[in-house]
Amino acid sequence: MSLKLLKSFCLFFCIFLVFACGKKVSHKTVPDYSERGIRSIGVLPAMNKTNEIQAGRILRERIIEELYFKGYPKIPGTTIDAKLSKSYKEGAKIPPSVVGEMLGVDAVLYCTISEWKTSFFLTYAVISVSVSFELRSSKTGEILWSTVKSVSRRSLDISKKEVELKTLQDYEAITHELVDAAMVNFPEGPNFIANAPQRKSWIRDWF
Repeated sequence: MSLKLLKSFCLFFCIFLVFACGKKVSHKTVPDYSERGIRSIGVLPAMNKTNEIQAGRILRERIIEELYFKGYPKIPGTTIDAKLSKSYKEGAKIPPSVVGEMLGVDAVLYCTISEWKTSFFLTYAVISVSVSFELRSSKTGEILWSTVKSVSRRSLDISKKEVELKTLQDYEAITHELVDAAMVNFPEGPNFIANAPQRKSWIRDWF
């Protein structure tokens, strides 16, 4: 084995060890959530602090879908944007009380993408994503549930070009994995069916 190949192998092995262990999800939920009467939730556009323009759209769509499976009515992002855009510019952080009044929802879910980057090492790449979530009461503005989730996804192929292509294909998959993991402990809604058939889980597929 040549020295160059040995160095590449060692680099790959070290990176694998660093990213093999996912970061734990820390979450908080108010003790009396079930007594708050949260029957509908509006998901605002994600606050995106990265250069990945499509990340916010994919993330939001997945959250809305996940809330539906948790037992909450599905409120399309286009419906929310159409009502809010009449008074607020895109990217503005709208108070939960205003969102509640305009949309008639009981709570508002805010998401912030703080990291979404891809690092390349020869024919190896790592996508790192970090997102924070906050569910606030539209009546009091109080945080009802919150969590921060960070995940990474690794790609390895025969050439850098193939790896770059694979990372693009992984964007939606890593978003699904992140949202699924972050909302594992999200409180069930009024229409939640405990015995409903389980849908495909990116977390189970990954491990």
